[in-house]
Amino acid sequence: MYKYFIAQRYLWAKGKNTFQRVTTVISIAGIFLGVTALLVVLPVMNGMQEDIRDRILGVNAHVILLKYYNEPISRYDSLLNVVEKYHNVTAASPFIYTKVILNNGNYTDGIVLRGYDTIHGKNVSDVSKHIVDGKFELGNKKIVIGTELADNMRIHVGDKIKIFSPYTTTMTPMGIIPQTEMYTVSGIFDVGVYEYNSGLAYISIKDAQKLMDIGNRVTGIEMKIKNIYNARRFGVKLEKDLGYPYR
Repeated sequence: MYKYFIAQRYLWAKGKNTFQRVTTVISIAGIFLGVTALLVVLPVMNGMQEDIRDRILGVNAHVILLKYYNEPISRYDSLLNVVEKYHNVTAASPFIYTKVILNNGNYTDGIVLRGYDTIHGKNVSDVSKHIVDGKFELGNKKIVIGTELADNMRIHVGDKIKIFSPYTTTMTPMGIIPQTEMYTVSGIFDVGVYEYNSGLAYISIKDAQKLMDIGNRVTGIEMKIKNIYNARRFGVKLEKDLGYPYR
């Protein structure tokens, strides 16, 4: 109670005129409102930070294992078994990463295409939980795209779109041109991050292998670990354990 007594003595001290009292009250009220605003805003900002982090990590793995020069990895099944034995790793999945061109009539755009392992991928990425139209169905030349990409290219679930791959080409009288594959849009996702919604699409890992003509190889192994803040340390250890040509 002594705090209130001191405050009262300060506010209503003898010798203070009305202007001084009003100025003091306004100053204290300003400090009170500032502290209150800070206490309200900080939890909101922390919540937004966690939400954005969760959305980004929902699409991306904590640790990614690649070969130098991004050469495709053969016999990835045995490598997958090796990384899964680390106690820090909670899930691991092979994946394929490439860049292609999508075409839908008069609309064309370059995107990042991910080859998704339908068996292991769901344990590393939760993109399948963010479907807003259709369903997360891959294989047999089905593709899942983001909301912004769908809007920009006027694509709907069930539409057939063309994929131009620079890795497989066809010789024509006009020269070498990229091979074209037709895919059916099975679903549209929204992960809440514009860059992913506008420039990312998923097909099955088998379809991606055929599209890139790389046989039974993959781009890398993506992993989810127990503590994301140990990702860099674990990545260094993994690179040291596996040695060249992995990184």
